[in-house]
Amino acid sequence: MGGNSAESLLYQHCHAPSFDFQTWQIDLQVSAVCSQLKPGEPVGYYLNGNNQKPLGIMGVFMGCTSPTSFSVAMQDCFSGVDVKDVAATYLNPDYFYTFKWP
Repeated sequence: MGGNSAESLLYQHCHAPSFDFQTWQIDLQVSAVCSQLKPGEPVGYYLNGNNQKPLGIMGVFMGCTSPTSFSVAMQDCFSGVDVKDVAATYLNPDYFYTFKWP
């Protein structure tokens, strides 16, 4: 189910409607609405916030950690699910968005 661990986490825990993550559309910028999001919201990384396809970096929003960051549960091919504060990674928090699923 799913082509990589990142999207498999969303298929398993978020009931994604399509098994082709390339059909998922960009929705709300997480950093702009962090305090309004509920834990468990699926999120993805879109380079420069362009309405393109997600880059394969996906996870489950866990909550705001500061005014400029938040934590996301993510999984890679070599480990289990790990909750990461986005500010402590190489990823730009402003490039995370919720999905608008078809």
